[in-house]
Amino acid sequence: MLQEIDWGNRERVVRINAMDGPHGTRDIEVIAGRPDALLLAKVQGPKHIEHASRLLAEAERKHDIPVGSIRLGAMIESVGALLTVEAICTQDPRMTAVLFGAGDLGVELQVKRRGLGSFRRTGMPAFEYAYGRGRVVAAARAAGIDPIDVGHSAFTDPEKTRMAAEHSAQMGFSGVIVYTPRQLAIVNEVFSPPAEDIAWATEVVTKFDEANQKEARTGVVVDGEMIDGPSVLNARQILLRRDLIEKVEADRHGKAKAAA
Repeated sequence: MLQEIDWGNRERVVRINAMDGPHGTRDIEVIAGRPDALLLAKVQGPKHIEHASRLLAEAERKHDIPVGSIRLGAMIESVGALLTVEAICTQDPRMTAVLFGAGDLGVELQVKRRGLGSFRRTGMPAFEYAYGRGRVVAAARAAGIDPIDVGHSAFTDPEKTRMAAEHSAQMGFSGVIVYTPRQLAIVNEVFSPPAEDIAWATEVVTKFDEANQKEARTGVVVDGEMIDGPSVLNARQILLRRDLIEKVEADRHGKAKAAA
């Protein structure tokens, strides 16, 4: 599929088998189709990242692929991985993302899975995973890579898909896993800045920049609220996300038009 399908401007990430067994090693050795990244399942610590990167370099040489061009992501789905997530994120330059995995981690933590099965389903968010999610986000942001959340596996429930994505976005994740294409539009909408946020961010940045052109100031007033450095940075992040989304959409439409 990697060799035959035109994936456009999408990143192609292949989830491989766990590195503590023979199948993960074999998955790296064959490395067919030159994916953009490999996602490592059940990572236990930074040594798994080091081992995978070394095997990947050998496979790249074997298949005439520039060494270092294929990146790595890691599933944080064990207690060992969670307690070493900072080292995992910074272990290797190939690291591009970490994904929070609730299922296996919940088993190790022995949490009461109140949301498991429709007959026991309660509300969101899942407070039992608040610490794990927060630590993964902080570690990834400090390392300059993307934190991705587990997403909502009951893919036939659009309302719960939206609620879960909203919670993930609020915690600082870059995105969430989806389990069917029908979830994509909902998740993309949640992680895209709405019009009111863009309007607020535009006003903040405009007023702040205008004020600092006249004199050195650390704050401005927007909608009766004192806006200072952190809020201005947040506003710039909103506008940057808008610009990135517009660029991706423009590239996608441009390629579709060229193909037609």
